[in-house]
Amino acid sequence: MKLKIWALCSLVVSLLFLFSSVQSQDEPGEVTRTYALTNVHITTTPGTMIKNGTVVIKDGLIHSVGQDVIIPADAQVIEADTMFLYAGFIDGLSHIGIPKPKEAERKREKDPGNPTNERAGITPEKSATSLLKATDKSISDYRAVGFTAAHTVPYGRMLPGQGSVILLDGDNASDLIYKSDMSTYGQLLGSQGVFPNTIIAVITKYRELYKQSQQASSHMTKYKSNSIGMKRPAYDAATLGLISVTKRQSTLFMSAHDHLDIHRVLGLQKDLGFKMALANVKNAYRLTDLIRTKNIPVLLSLDLFKKEKEKKKKKEKKEKDMWDKEKEALNKRKAEERKSIEGQAAAFSKKGIRFGFSTDGASAKTVMDNVRRLIKAGLSEDAALAALTTYPAHILGVSQTMGTVQNGKIANLVVSKTPIFDEKSKVRYVFVDGNLHEYEEKKKDAKKKEGKVSDKNKAYVGTWEFSINIGDDVLKGEIVITESEDGTLQGEMTGAQLDSTVEIEEITIDGDELSFTADAEGDTISWKGTIDGDSMEGEVNTGPMGTFPITATRTSSPE
Repeated sequence: MKLKIWALCSLVVSLLFLFSSVQSQDEPGEVTRTYALTNVHITTTPGTMIKNGTVVIKDGLIHSVGQDVIIPADAQVIEADTMFLYAGFIDGLSHIGIPKPKEAERKREKDPGNPTNERAGITPEKSATSLLKATDKSISDYRAVGFTAAHTVPYGRMLPGQGSVILLDGDNASDLIYKSDMSTYGQLLGSQGVFPNTIIAVITKYRELYKQSQQASSHMTKYKSNSIGMKRPAYDAATLGLISVTKRQSTLFMSAHDHLDIHRVLGLQKDLGFKMALANVKNAYRLTDLIRTKNIPVLLSLDLFKKEKEKKKKKEKKEKDMWDKEKEALNKRKAEERKSIEGQAAAFSKKGIRFGFSTDGASAKTVMDNVRRLIKAGLSEDAALAALTTYPAHILGVSQTMGTVQNGKIANLVVSKTPIFDEKSKVRYVFVDGNLHEYEEKKKDAKKKEGKVSDKNKAYVGTWEFSINIGDDVLKGEIVITESEDGTLQGEMTGAQLDSTVEIEEITIDGDELSFTADAEGDTISWKGTIDGDSMEGEVNTGPMGTFPITATRTSSPE
């Protein structure tokens, strides 16, 4: 009897175990991020392509690349027929992910010769990671054109702070951070109204701060080894923030736009001995030989001058006066200089100087068009791709995980319908850390065809006739603001002694305030106006001429 009961119990236990096993098999397994892009042309490194290959992405990494690749059973297959795949682009230096701070009201300093570090723009201890916002629009804007990582730095003046490498995807700021506080960012930009406010003063201040940080570092080391009889170290945050630079543990990325700035920062680096990279270089084609001998990392700026529209030929005067000849000669020199600036990247490449690109000051909408302009000016497509991928990865110390399409690297990839540098190339897919972002071609809104404007932009769209009071005279002109198909604002400016129609850039709206910039014959115009119905008042900064009050009236508006 006992034997029968034992056998029955054993049968029940076995059945329960079997039921439990079957039930566990029915439960959904862990969802993996696995993708397979098939029949795609893969540029693994600049100049090397696998045609009609397959790339498998698994758990955020590139799992396999080639023509004979086994596709995992759980992979989401993306048929990328006739498309082109590249390593995701890396921005060498910018403010991507950091909202631009509003200009604070400057209070009168009691001692302008000895202001606080914050007021003087000296904050090397400030970290970009503390300023990141995952929702900042710049992240999605740059990701949409193929950028997957960026070296982002704080806004500021002389020493804004420490830069970090971020990935352009994440739900919160901590998700973005890949390599924190890996650089220090510096500029030859003084602070208005207080010391240092000139380039010479800024350079003097750099030397002073560097020496103070060296002394502080030495004192702290001695105190740590033997503190008997020594005063306890107490230094301000700026002095401590520069110690990593003085000990050559951190690279100082110095913004140097032209040959004069470059000579100045190279002289500073030679005297002090810190590790340096040249950033935001715009006009240094004359210095290729010097820069090559220095073997210093270089980031060329993609913030190019606005491409001029072709002007309608005016009827020639029978006789040109002296002013006409001077103006003609000036325009010729300007055209030659601009041609040299566009050819700068090609000149660097021909000299064997490796460089990346920095997008600081550029617009996500125009940045790839600017790369194509450099290619038209002589830069090879392979060199342009290297400047977007392999070289910035090397400069930023992330080449083991980014910059090429290889097994084991982070799945940061961009896929375009046609070769990426084609004039009409469109990005179709972007992977950041293995996360997929799809981009369909935008369909034209039927309302736009009818000339209708969205409610959010009705207060700004239209023709505005403006007056600029420059004291002895009043300049009159016209601004036409329209709404593009994607809902953003665009515009043109004429009159006010401008030789031709000027395209308005970066229109921003903040409540009833409308702001924009425009490139007028080499000078940047900054406009800021407050709208009240069909009236606008504000000021315009014309660069070398100064700032003047403006008034404007809207003479035509949308329905």
